[in-house]
Amino acid sequence: FTFPKWWRTTGDTVLIIPPSQHVCEIYGFDQQKWIEAQRKKLELVTDKTIVVREKQGTRKTRTTLYQELLDDKDVYCVVGYNSNALTEAVWAGVPIITLGKHITLPVARNNIKQINNLYRGDVSQWLCYLSYSQFTTEEIYNGVAKKIVETWHNV
Repeated sequence: FTFPKWWRTTGDTVLIIPPSQHVCEIYGFDQQKWIEAQRKKLELVTDKTIVVREKQGTRKTRTTLYQELLDDKDVYCVVGYNSNALTEAVWAGVPIITLGKHITLPVARNNIKQINNLYRGDVSQWLCYLSYSQFTTEEIYNGVAKKIVETWHNV
């Protein structure tokens, strides 16, 4: 089991992950208009098939994008706003375009025009930052968080 997966460089499908209705309400935009705007932008810069993946069910009942991407080798990249699905795509080795503020920005492109120059660099430092943002309050106070950071970063 290799995690994260090596960056994918092939595929004929661009997968759009729309922001949730909740996110759309917070940022004040219409989900369907957002989807159509991204589709039109993509059609101007690529001839790849564009597929929209709508959320189905709840977090407990829907499948993870990670597993879907491991199974479907035809996905070239994932375009999203600020979804956890973008993180799953990076773990699966599928390049991403992140169009909103999100933790994936350091390992993504942030403009659809960059679709032919996707980020495929090292993600190890980003994975450390990601995991370090998950420390519990107890781990911060009891010194576990500090010890881990010092051990792995020669601080």
